[in-house]
Amino acid sequence: MLGPIVSLKVFGQRFILLNDIEKVNEIMEKQSAINSDRPYLEMVGGLYAIWMDRFFVYSRATLRVLWDKTLALLPYGPRFRETRKFFHQTIGGRAVHKWKPLVEQSVVKMILGTLDAPSRLVHHIRQ
Repeated sequence: MLGPIVSLKVFGQRFILLNDIEKVNEIMEKQSAINSDRPYLEMVGGLYAIWMDRFFVYSRATLRVLWDKTLALLPYGPRFRETRKFFHQTIGGRAVHKWKPLVEQSVVKMILGTLDAPSRLVHHIRQ
């Protein structure tokens, strides 16, 4: 039998296995703020930069700033909480209703443009 703490390294990623329920509870409940985070996804960052570069006109420096501010990929901490709060105030909960007129206007514009020039559907969707 292995001890109460086992460390493994799989494909460069370190895993810690705990076989002691008291230690698991302590780490998961009492120390979660310092032990929990999201993995850094290098591949996703590269794909995001390529996608932004292809469909939008941004400099590499701007792409790095946009990547660093993407809510879903931020590590936990003050910046994550601040960004999540802004995100929720802007489009979450009741705030989403303020965007309804703009969304309706954009949908009407897309439909009318598509009716006028169906061959340019992709162009109308991207506007």
